[in-house]
This record gives sequence, C-alpha cells and structure tokens, in this order.
Amino acid sequence: MEEEHSAGAVVFHRGEKGIEYLVLHYEAGHWDFAKGHLNDSEDEMGAMLREVHEETGLEVRVVPGFRRSIDYVYRDRHDCGKLKHKTVGLFLAESSIKEVKLSDEHVGYAWLAYDAAQVRLTHDNAKSVLKDAHNYLNSFFQSKLK
Repeated sequence: MEEEHSAGAVVFHRGEKGIEYLVLHYEAGHWDFAKGHLNDSEDEMGAMLREVHEETGLEVRVVPGFRRSIDYVYRDRHDCGKLKHKTVGLFLAESSIKEVKLSDEHVGYAWLAYDAAQVRLTHDNAKSVLKDAHNYLNSFFQSKLK
C-alpha cells in the first residue's frame, strides 16, 4: 500500500464570540481541517503554513507545543481508486481574521464554536484532534493569564 504524508492545522480565531474553529467542506462531502501533501523539500511546518494559505488565504500564527498525528486508509478517487495509507501531522494555529478565500478543493467553510465544530466534523480522528486542541488552548491561555 502506498504511503502518503500530509500536514495541516486546527485553525482558530479569538473574537467577540470567543474561540471559533475553522472547518472546511471538501468536494468529496466531508468536513475537516485544512491539510495537504508535503512537497519534496518541505517539512511538516512549512507544508502546513503553505496548505493553510493555499486553501483558505489565511496567514496564521502557530501555537507552540501542539502537534497531533492521525493516520487512515482511503481510496484515492484521482488514482484509479488505489488504497493509500495517509499520515497527517496537525498543528494548532491562530488567524487574526475570519475572511476566508477558499481554494477550488472546497465547497464551503464555517467558523464554529467548539461544540458545533465537533458536530460538523465528519471523522472521529478529526474530532479527537479538535478535543485535544481545545483543551490545549484552554490550558495555554490560562497559563498566559497567571
């Protein structure tokens, strides 16, 4: 089985409504985070920053100390339905703005509070990463207040 490696981010915004998370609606129908393949010379961080910008138009600031990895097997509809094993490194990143410019890979997006984002995300592994990110942010901002 072919191996793939991608990187992405749980992107959030702090505003009047508190913390909201960005979820993207992919052409295939699922809701997930911004993510994509590493180019030949890229590390995960560089790929994540590039993919977030390409898919959303956003420039983000990485929250230090958070990285989660998910993996799954999928059937690549662009490669004759070949089964592939994908590993994705996910970071936590803040956007100072909410104005998204979607790439043509997506058909929609939403900025959602934690509970609503948990409902909207399609896959359990993404929901688990969001839970970890949300808990990390709560701890991170609490420690900054002390």
